Amino acid sequence: MANWWELDDYAGWDTLGEGEGQQYGVNETRAIQANVDLRSIMTFRSLMNNTATVKLLTATKDDYGTVTEVESIRFGNMPCRIQPMSGREQAIYGSEREVSTHKMFCEGKYKTIVVHDTVTDADGNVYNIKLVRDIDRMGHHMEVEMQLISPSIA
Repeated sequence: MANWWELDDYAGWDTLGEGEGQQYGVNETRAIQANVDLRSIMTFRSLMNNTATVKLLTATKDDYGTVTEVESIRFGNMPCRIQPMSGREQAIYGSEREVSTHKMFCEGKYKTIVVHDTVTDADGNVYNIKLVRDIDRMGHHMEVEMQLISPSIA
């Protein structure tokens, strides 16, 4: 029996129909052929419990030399998971580089996120990005270390 992590694409496995003659998509067919129980799969996408907007800050000079900063949206409504870093993680990473307070996980297709972009989550919290890593170097998911700069007032 194959393991779920040996399959290359998990998208679309959130629901499973019952009954004879059930029509399956490509992913489900691959899983059935590999003898994987679809009900036991916890997809990476199912762990994404938040959405965020990633913004890029660019500076331009006008004809008089005045610098104007403009925010543009790099990714909007991006599925992600944002969680506070543990005290131990903050102590370890803080001694090696800038202070990070939160970690964001997102799909590998968002690999163009860079340091100095800002993230605004669905609750209105704003973060500065401090470090972006493709942990497995295979493009499956990104880990983004961030510093909370403006908590939402709820």
